[in-house]
Amino acid sequence: AGVRFFEVDREETQTVKLARLAKLDGYPVQNATYVTCDFERQDFLERLTGSGFRMDQPALFLWEGVTPYLTEPAVRATLRRIAEGADAGSIVVFDHLRRKIVSGDVRDPKDRESREFVADLGEPLHFGVDYPLPMLYEEGFRRVRMLTFDEVALDLTGTYERSRAFRFQGLAVASR
Repeated sequence: AGVRFFEVDREETQTVKLARLAKLDGYPVQNATYVTCDFERQDFLERLTGSGFRMDQPALFLWEGVTPYLTEPAVRATLRRIAEGADAGSIVVFDHLRRKIVSGDVRDPKDRESREFVADLGEPLHFGVDYPLPMLYEEGFRRVRMLTFDEVALDLTGTYERSRAFRFQGLAVASR
């Protein structure tokens, strides 16, 4: 009660997502406010506030599956806007890919296939970072925790399965 959820995505993706959600029997589509945004060209905080988001209240920004498809300037601009424009108690959590997967410098054929798969879907990889702490510091964050997906899997599931795919991802949690 009292918590608002905002779902931010590209217009094309948001349209497909909403159509699929509408087909799910009993899914509470109305519990979120859906906001379209092109992170490369639009200020997402302006888009959010235009939809009722309150910048004077702490927020959790769960930025999942987005940064690899953006350019570094767009990633930095979004992080800077959170650090400078959102309430000081706000937190951003985002996943990121390692530079090697983005550049294609990978040995595992499954990693290559994953990279090619998203490119074939029209979503080529643009941004990767091995160690996001310097970037987060430069954009205004002073509290940062970085995790590998292996660490997250072990922490949340109690397992550490070496055969698991997508070992090239990392997770960052940051606040001012």
